[in-house]
Amino acid sequence: MAQESSEHRRESYVHGYSASEQQRLATRTATGAAGFFIPHLHGGMSLLDCGCGPGSITLGLAEVVAPGLVVGVDVEPRKVEAARTLAADRRLANVSF
Repeated sequence: MAQESSEHRRESYVHGYSASEQQRLATRTATGAAGFFIPHLHGGMSLLDCGCGPGSITLGLAEVVAPGLVVGVDVEPRKVEAARTLAADRRLANVSF
């Protein structure tokens, strides 16, 4: 079987788009989803959050490492826009998506 080239491979959003799943993703917190990681963080650190989704965890991490910088990336443009909106609503200046 021939291996599919990357330009022909279709990517999909692993979590899906159901309203209930999107609500679940939006309500996750850094403490709840990454609590194991928080003791290793301190103010002034820089972080990269790959697969940040709607940014709810990313923003919590940004609060922990402030004034350090956090960058969140996601394959889904709608999630990145949602994350930007949430960051603006929370007035966090040390995070970008």
